[in-house]
Amino acid sequence: MARKKSVQIVGKDFRLPFSVAILTGSLETIGIKYRKAFQIADRIGEYLEKKAFHTISRNKLRGLVYKQIEKDVNKVTADKYKKFRNIMQLKKPLIILLGGSTGSGKNTVSVDLARRLDITSVITTDSVREVMRTILSKKISPLVHTSSYLAKDNLWMPISKDKVGSVVAFREQALRVNAGIEGIIQRSIKEKRSLLINGVHIIPDIINEEAYKKADIIKVFIYVKKKKEHKERFYMRGRSSEDRNVERYLNNFKRIRNIQKYIVKSARKEGYPCINNMKSSKTAQRVVDHIIEKL
Repeated sequence: MARKKSVQIVGKDFRLPFSVAILTGSLETIGIKYRKAFQIADRIGEYLEKKAFHTISRNKLRGLVYKQIEKDVNKVTADKYKKFRNIMQLKKPLIILLGGSTGSGKNTVSVDLARRLDITSVITTDSVREVMRTILSKKISPLVHTSSYLAKDNLWMPISKDKVGSVVAFREQALRVNAGIEGIIQRSIKEKRSLLINGVHIIPDIINEEAYKKADIIKVFIYVKKKKEHKERFYMRGRSSEDRNVERYLNNFKRIRNIQKYIVKSARKEGYPCINNMKSSKTAQRVVDHIIEKL
């Protein structure tokens, strides 16, 4: 049933109409299933209409939502909602760094995360590398002119027998791309704008969060545990886009897996979350839960 009149949510410098759809989306972000989230949001709308509210403060509305979640779901979820809303009101920009090897599903998870967290700026490290390629010629920096798993073919330095060449070359490439990533982070902090950067070049011991006191930096890494499933993702890429060179990925699959192994091992050693990305929506939810827990 359509509401008779829109209730206005008011604050010091804003006035917005209450929306069942927006509240439903917010509740989905903390892990409440759509049907239940819609029921809770709709009940809040009915209550506001029944009590003939014309305006309501944001804090009072959140109090009503908290009590409704506690009643319809449980207190743990209600507390999660409260923490999440507090995080969304932080004055520091939220900067999420999502790392993972080629084919781990970073782009899909990033889109879902950006929607859940209302982040409008999403950048890939490959786009950073692309910009660097226009500035640095292939002769000056050959490593930025190739894919992460092909970097070994452009590495000039000798590699000891106990090192994996594809990993050493990839790390050298990531160190160079890191300069561009840090520049983007600094600009985002200056503009007080939340940001999500995803890419294979985000590795655990690069980009020190302690150096960015004016932002909340979250580092998360995803991977695909099973080789068969990982390989199948490249076949799916080929079916969905003619621009994807499936053979190139498959021919270098061992290198891609070596890079993934290095990223996961390093991330766990440094204490960062590593998520086996079986389903992007569940992975995105786990990242949100980690953000709520950490902040």
